Amino acid sequence: MVVNRKVTGRASSVSAGLATGTITGFLLALLLSALAAYLVSCEMLSMNKIGYSAVVVLILSSCVGGWIAAVRIKKMQVKMAAISGLLLYVLLLSMTALFFNGQYDAFGVTLLLVLLGSGAGGILASRKTRRRKLKYHKI
Repeated sequence: MVVNRKVTGRASSVSAGLATGTITGFLLALLLSALAAYLVSCEMLSMNKIGYSAVVVLILSSCVGGWIAAVRIKKMQVKMAAISGLLLYVLLLSMTALFFNGQYDAFGVTLLLVLLGSGAGGILASRKTRRRKLKYHKI
């Protein structure tokens, strides 16, 4: 079934959309990590809960980054969100190599969480909005 749509020209290029989604996800991860560190320093969050906050940070940041990439590119949303998640993962690995001398811990779990979050963002972006049909028409 062929769908003819009006071309609006509002979609980004793939590289620009992926860069936007990856950078947004990374900045959100930094912001949420800083918030978790502040909560730990103010003793509002116990030291035992740092692992849970890291899981939340990874899933939320990759979900938002994947959603932004998929919305900006406007085609193959789930695939573009997953690629954005992989780019975010590579960026996180490079930051680990830069600041922690390559001391990797649980990078398989991190990959799983980032792909899960970015896939969820892609699925959210690919959902079609349904318009409600009016039962009564004004005359």
